[in-house]
This record gives sequence, structure tokens and C-alpha cells, in this order.
Amino acid sequence: MLIKEFRYKNLIVHNIERKTLTVDGLQAQTVANFYLAFEHELPVIPVLNKIDLKHAQPEAVMEQLETLFDILPETVLKISAKNGIGIEELLETVIKKIPPPKGSRTNPPKALIFDSWYDKYRGVAMLVAIHDGFFKLGQSISLAYTKKSYEIKDIGDRKSVV
Repeated sequence: MLIKEFRYKNLIVHNIERKTLTVDGLQAQTVANFYLAFEHELPVIPVLNKIDLKHAQPEAVMEQLETLFDILPETVLKISAKNGIGIEELLETVIKKIPPPKGSRTNPPKALIFDSWYDKYRGVAMLVAIHDGFFKLGQSISLAYTKKSYEIKDIGDRKSVV
């Protein structure tokens, strides 16, 4: 799962228990996310993105991955999300290596809010990771911290957060 901001990546790692390590170069957040996933014994899929760019240095980056994380170059998936290169292999690998969520639709609904904002036409909007149960229009929900209740007025399914 690719999440835009570093702090959301950390929330996702801790709370959804999945991780795809995607790099186009090694940066501080790459190192931090790897060790966070490693510390929590989460499966890591090493992915080298943007291989189609002129200035890409896939061999150098794979050497860094091996030096820093003991990730063998032959295990790194090489992709170009922009051009669709390697995407099918990545999806197949995710299906094989990442366990399904542990929650159940029959349990009471439980979710983690990992982003929210105010929309002047719709009101408060939230991105949530659903751990258990399901949500439906008109349902009343309560926030754990504030204990306030709200009615669900709209539900959407966001396929990817980039």
C-alpha cells in the first residue's frame, strides 16, 4: 500500500499489518519504514519504481538495498507504475506474500481514521482502514476518543491512496 505521507505509512504499518517497500532511491523514510516493518515482523516486498526514467540507477539502488537491508537483487521487483511495467508481477506477489486482514465482517465495526478533512459541501470526510465489521449509510458511529456519535451520510471506496 503506497501512502503519501510518512506518518501515514507508519500508521498503516502498525495497524493494517501490511507493507510494500517501494523505492526509487533510498531516503530516510525508506530506511525508517523498512526497520519499522522488520521490527513488527511484517512481510516486506522490495519494489524498485520508476525504472523507466533516464536518470534511474536500478543497479546502484539494488546494491544499496542489499548493503543496508540484506535484500538480494534478484528478489527486488522492478516496476514503472507510470508505464505499467512489472505491475502484474507486483500484484501477484502481494497476493502470495501479504496475508489477508485478520478482521471479520461479522464482528462489530471497528476502524482506524488515518486522514480527515473538511469539505465545504459535504462536511467532514475521513479515510479509514476498516479492521472489523462493515459500515452502511445512516449508521451511527462513535469515536473512541471523544465518545461523540455521528451519522454516516456518504460512503465511498477508495481503491488506492497515492
